[in-house]
Amino acid sequence: MGDDDDRETYYAKRFKDAETNVFWDVNDCGIPDGYKAVGVSNNIRSVLTEMNYLGPVTIYAYGDRKQIVDNLEPTAIEKTQDEKTSIYADGDQKSPAIVFNHTTGDRTERLELILLDMFVQAIENRSRANFMLIAGDISQNFEVSFGMNRLHMAGNNILLAQPEDEPSLETLPGDTNSVWESLSIGESRRIKRRYKPSNPRDYTCLGGKRYYGFLLVGALVVFTFTFASRRRI
Repeated sequence: MGDDDDRETYYAKRFKDAETNVFWDVNDCGIPDGYKAVGVSNNIRSVLTEMNYLGPVTIYAYGDRKQIVDNLEPTAIEKTQDEKTSIYADGDQKSPAIVFNHTTGDRTERLELILLDMFVQAIENRSRANFMLIAGDISQNFEVSFGMNRLHMAGNNILLAQPEDEPSLETLPGDTNSVWESLSIGESRRIKRRYKPSNPRDYTCLGGKRYYGFLLVGALVVFTFTFASRRRI
């Protein structure tokens, strides 16, 4: 691969038809004025299509319930099961526009829950996928770097969206960010970020379910132990 555009084109082609799982911190990346929750989820899907990610998209949102519920369209329908609320655009309930997880903790706790859910999703599906993280300041969060790199090493494609002025992580896979202020209103705008990979190898070419499972299950165990220990302190 050559320049940054070549890199983006390469991954977009390789993962064109793969499933895309979006994990959205709604507290740090809120719904813009004049927009509603389902409309923003449609904007995210529209931009992913423009980026040539054409597979099915599932959007998981985390944070204060009011961020979503107070910004729902009148036609939207909520269904709650197992502490998760599926939000449908209207009476056609084939697939939810958003799966919402009410989280009362701070940014660190929201990111912990997001990472755990990412790994559970990856282990359960066992197929290469796109994982998009929509979050605020992650510059001091080692677990995000560790987790996203393990997902990448297992052969998945990593996408990131943040507010334009939020600091990122140099060690996070990829070298461009989608800008949340644009993504949320359906515009595709990406900015370069400095990328210092700990290992520049293209792990998306790796095969083998045994290797895939080993990486992901191992990382999930580390996360579960680390997060549980932190909450006991």
